[in-house]
Amino acid sequence: KAGDSSWIDLYRDIKNAQHLIYISGYTLYPDLKLSRYTPCETLGALLLDRADKGVQVLITVQETCWGSPCEHSCHLHDPERHLKLRFAASSVRVCTKPPTRDDHTTSFILLDTPQENVNLSQRKM
Repeated sequence: KAGDSSWIDLYRDIKNAQHLIYISGYTLYPDLKLSRYTPCETLGALLLDRADKGVQVLITVQETCWGSPCEHSCHLHDPERHLKLRFAASSVRVCTKPPTRDDHTTSFILLDTPQENVNLSQRKM
């Protein structure tokens, strides 16, 4: 249970985002549960819920490439295709980006959260 607190914090922060959720990385698994010890929605269901409530949700993932570094053949393979299909009928925007030479994809999540000890209407990124 010790490492679970980070996932629970992430779940809470996504659930409380009011304006923006931007997730970027190599891939994203919408069926991921953010905690195995507490009942919670999957990441995909959570993002759909936030988008339905007017939060702008943007996901950027890297395209899967096959071949040598000199002749990359980038296509939407199963993970990217599944992700786009999963959110196709929603306001969640999914973008793919081709890898660049020597690309080391940095994964991050950017969202707004309430500022501590400040008026609840004030938010921070």
